[in-house]
Amino acid sequence: PLLAALGIASVLGVLCLLAIKCNMRPLLVWRQGSLVSGGAVGFGTGAVIGLSAASLSGFTPLLPDFAPDFILGLVVLAYGGNLLEEVLFRGYLQGRLEAFVTPLRAALLSGLVFAACHSYLAITVTDGGWPILAFTAIEGIACGFVRVRYGVWAAALTHGTTILLIAMPMA
Repeated sequence: PLLAALGIASVLGVLCLLAIKCNMRPLLVWRQGSLVSGGAVGFGTGAVIGLSAASLSGFTPLLPDFAPDFILGLVVLAYGGNLLEEVLFRGYLQGRLEAFVTPLRAALLSGLVFAACHSYLAITVTDGGWPILAFTAIEGIACGFVRVRYGVWAAALTHGTTILLIAMPMA
């Protein structure tokens, strides 16, 4: 329940941002192109990144060993919590950067800023160091490129799927 509550709180945070920052809504390109293609690319890109990161760590998912409500809470946290990050980085930041540079450069820059903002996590919280920064840079840049073609919602699918797969209980 705690995991789900955190994910729901992030979605509520997004709704508050949308209500308060009405003037910034044009920066949020929610959807472009095909809905089906965007969903497939979002899930697929997230799966490739998440499973690659998990396999590099030597881990494999252990879903059958955990209660369904735990897994559901993790799903809500992965997608709801990361929606907020995608609105901030791929929505507002990348949208603002596109006024100054090409969309592809904006995607690259938003991904690098995303990684830089995770430096505290990489250095102190997890003690993971540069591999965490490299992972977040790859993930952020991939989400940026997905956003260019399909919008923030597909980037949020990419991010949520990646985090879900690396946060899944592993052995």
